[in-house]
Amino acid sequence: YGWKAEKPIQIKDGLRQSLPSFLLSDVRTGNCTSVTNTGAYSCLRTIIELKREFSYYLLQLYIPSFMLVAVSWVSFWLDKDSVPARVTLGVTTLLTMTTQASGVNANLPPVSYTKAIDIWIGVCLAFIFGALLEFALVNWAARQDLAVRTSRARQHNLHLFFR
Repeated sequence: YGWKAEKPIQIKDGLRQSLPSFLLSDVRTGNCTSVTNTGAYSCLRTIIELKREFSYYLLQLYIPSFMLVAVSWVSFWLDKDSVPARVTLGVTTLLTMTTQASGVNANLPPVSYTKAIDIWIGVCLAFIFGALLEFALVNWAARQDLAVRTSRARQHNLHLFFR
């Protein structure tokens, strides 16, 4: 069989709309012959190059996740005694980041290797979780400090009482 010499592969009109996060950068074709047990057959080799649109991921993941990390760091400026505000802020940002990561990964094909987007999401989750851990540590240290001060005050009061 002889393939068309010019444009043996036709690209569907409207391909850009059906692949919103990709750009069709190049289509190369070439004729070949495939030899099998049953004979020699003509074949057409096609190389289609797609470039991923970075702006899609920038707007859908990178900027929002950066903003979530920044919002989680607002808890550093909240008073250590405002427990409900700090816990709500930390848990909400952690759950939102997890939901966002699930949404992005649902739109990507499953692969066995680690992608750059996985590393970004992991680092963002680590920063948000770190802010929650910082709150827990500060809260624990404040309670320990209060217990020590209360104990010293009691000892001082007993010392004055029995004097």
